[in-house]
Amino acid sequence: MRYLIKRLSFIFLTTFLYPHFGQEFNHKIDHEYIHGSNLVFDCKRRVWLCVDDTNYEICQKKWKKDLLNRSLYYTCLPELSYQKTQDCIKEQTKLPSNASESLCMDEAERSHFIEFQ
Repeated sequence: MRYLIKRLSFIFLTTFLYPHFGQEFNHKIDHEYIHGSNLVFDCKRRVWLCVDDTNYEICQKKWKKDLLNRSLYYTCLPELSYQKTQDCIKEQTKLPSNASESLCMDEAERSHFIEFQ
């Protein structure tokens, strides 16, 4: 009987009170980013982020524009897209939180930077 009550309570809670239970949903990280399953590196903030598809596409466009303009420093680096946000977060935790500024440099600029360190 207890099992039945617990089970019915769970069904009620997940169906009516938490209709998105078990589903992925995106929330804002800040004014610029929405949480999602795509890994990017924001070069201005020097931080790895898991962002939604729209933010990932914006990052790709910025990166391509920087390449075309032969910018010395990139604005954003698009890395990988994952099936689930949890997979992105798991990978994000493996990455260094204090990434070097050389990560966002053009290849030629990076080699000069490394030589002078």
